[in-house]
Amino acid sequence: MKKRVISILAAAVIIAAAVCVCFIIRQKNSEDLNISVNEINENSYAAYTKNTIVLQGENGSYYQVKDDGLYLFSDESSSFEDKVIDRGGVILAQYGGGFFALSDGSSVYIYDTLYKPVSQKQVEGKIENIFITNGSLYVKCVYEDQSTAVLQYNVPDLTVKQKSGAARSSEYTFTESDNCQTILGSENSIAAICKNGSFMLGSEPLFVYDDCVYQVKRYDNADGETIEITGSGKTERFDTPNSKEPARNIMLCGDVLLILGVKSGKGDESYSSDLKTHQYDVLTVYDIKDNEAKNFKTKKGEKIIYADEDEIITYYKSRCITYSTDDLKKIKERTVDKLKSGGSYVFTVCGEYIWLFDEGSGELVERIGK
Repeated sequence: MKKRVISILAAAVIIAAAVCVCFIIRQKNSEDLNISVNEINENSYAAYTKNTIVLQGENGSYYQVKDDGLYLFSDESSSFEDKVIDRGGVILAQYGGGFFALSDGSSVYIYDTLYKPVSQKQVEGKIENIFITNGSLYVKCVYEDQSTAVLQYNVPDLTVKQKSGAARSSEYTFTESDNCQTILGSENSIAAICKNGSFMLGSEPLFVYDDCVYQVKRYDNADGETIEITGSGKTERFDTPNSKEPARNIMLCGDVLLILGVKSGKGDESYSSDLKTHQYDVLTVYDIKDNEAKNFKTKKGEKIIYADEDEIITYYKSRCITYSTDDLKKIKERTVDKLKSGGSYVFTVCGEYIWLFDEGSGELVERIGK
């Protein structure tokens, strides 16, 4: 009897030890970090995190947008330390056509490449996004009644060029310039402004491909969601394991449409920056020409930080890993060695670099070549 009791106790100890080991391994495999991403592609309509926006200027220059102005990156110190534009309350910024456009949410300000103020304009409503290109500044505003409008100004004097509400018509046309396509609906109301064919400034998830405007709709199903793409006189549907995400995660890159979905593991939440509860990301790669869709699904705790028609870059266990968008195979990886356990960080991809910021202070932690 005594031997039996001892055997039972020994078995209990072994089981308890095994459970502890499994728990330790699981904790080790799940990093104690919070990772956010500003935008996974320059064509995405991003939800920016404060003090972590990077702009690419001329001659290889880079700028960090902080709430007290614009800072120039110094190669010598590997930091953004030189304040070139002093402007309080900045939350949005763009560079284009030799001018900087900054916004504090209620006004827009234009500066030249010598960082001198040129003009400013206060607008009604709350400014949600700005985009500057080809002598025009586009401003998306939301009003108290939740209606939206896209304001178009001449640059640099900010005289009014056009004002309209977001288009609701199912019939669209568009005008095109060097790197901007303006989608128009009924009565010439602006629905979206497209940079490289897909920058979304309006309220409709639309994109322009091969001189046609396409609309994207998403429906929940038992296993994820169904994507419906309508345009060029036809409608295509395909299923993905994505959880439903905002339209800012739909991006057009060349002949490929990229659709990002996230599974956090926190109940009904569709997004979490906590890597311990993050389950996976899913990037659906839809080839518009061939009408083929494939899904790239990350490992638990692996987050997508960049994607285009050629490559997908993820963060996983102190590494940045690059995969081919074509065959989804790994191409290369780089070590990220300056993150501290328990920290909160933001990845921003701009130009030829991945910029890694401390979310609380906005300080640059690391710059990694793409």
